[in-house]
Amino acid sequence: MTAFMTDEYRSALQRAEEIPAEEAFSEVFGLTPLELGRTLLRSANLPKVLLDALRECSPQVLATLNDASKELLVAAELSMQLCELAIDRERSASEFTAATQALADRFRTHIKLTSDDIDNTLAFAGERISIFTHAFGVQGFSRDYVALLRRRAQHMEPATGPQAPQTRKPAQPAPSDPQGKRAPAPDAMPAPPDAAATFAVPPPDPVSPESVGPAAPPLEPVVCTSQVWQDGLAQLSDCLAQSTIDYTRVRQQAMECVQAGFGAPEAVFFSIESDLRNFVATHGQGSLFRFLRGDRAIRLDEQTVFGVCLRRRENVVIHRTSDPKTAPYLPKWCHGEHGLGSFVALPLHDQTRCFALLLVGWPAPRQITLTADHTRLLRALLSLVSAAQRLSSRS
Repeated sequence: MTAFMTDEYRSALQRAEEIPAEEAFSEVFGLTPLELGRTLLRSANLPKVLLDALRECSPQVLATLNDASKELLVAAELSMQLCELAIDRERSASEFTAATQALADRFRTHIKLTSDDIDNTLAFAGERISIFTHAFGVQGFSRDYVALLRRRAQHMEPATGPQAPQTRKPAQPAPSDPQGKRAPAPDAMPAPPDAAATFAVPPPDPVSPESVGPAAPPLEPVVCTSQVWQDGLAQLSDCLAQSTIDYTRVRQQAMECVQAGFGAPEAVFFSIESDLRNFVATHGQGSLFRFLRGDRAIRLDEQTVFGVCLRRRENVVIHRTSDPKTAPYLPKWCHGEHGLGSFVALPLHDQTRCFALLLVGWPAPRQITLTADHTRLLRALLSLVSAAQRLSSRS
């Protein structure tokens, strides 16, 4: 409607200020946007449960729902009404609590929610939206909405204006013992940092001016060539369009493409073994791969930077592996004769688990900067590798 019938769409919006939106769109177009969406999506052969979730959800419809297949429709309606309450700044914290309790009571026949469930849902939604906007560089979505969801989850009064983003030090994994014994794992994994695309090292503690030595020289910056990644996307898409998917070829091309875009001399592709715990260096280029080839170099449960990368499914950027705040959390092979001075670690995963890790690096420390566009391209490349892995396993 907005692309090909702009004038009519604006006319419908103007009419919607005077009469209900459904009637306004029916007058102008002969059907509502929801009906148009259902008509278009029906041709895509979507599962019935998804199409049912696009139905009009009146109180009368809710009252007659007894089929378990309609749960998605109820959840969609509940989510919409909960969001409307959450972003209404005119409601105080106490009014919001009362309104959400009344909402939960209305839906209790189909979904039993406690006040804690609602708080957890809002907190989780805020976290996922924050990760989405960081990862894909979405500029149009206000950060203020994310902050508002968090305040609602904590029963705080809604702020009158945008809140300054809170910074939080990302917790690090426990260092390995110098004797080779691993320190006991923490009781629970720390919460991921706000910027989900990068594992950052917290700033050093304040020191007096007298104790500050000469400043370290600036690191040589890494120049990323995003066009290489754009071209790689097209090549990988062609590979996935073939009748038979060659996963080995796809992952090799993806590794070479990512490595070339970074201009990195070292690259190692780690693949998970059948025990779903150890990751083995199976492909690569450079001295580090020749040193690690065939080794079980990474474990999913290890308390290192790579273990955190795999468990959180987040990209990791390390500018200087010798940094005293980073070095204890790196495996020995990363510091050895064939080790790295800086690197980027990119996890590859499907909906259930990480199945690979792509590591690109440099022998010396480097300043590595990933823009939002870089992150989007890398995610797109790795998603094609994930698709190839899934499709090849089916065939």
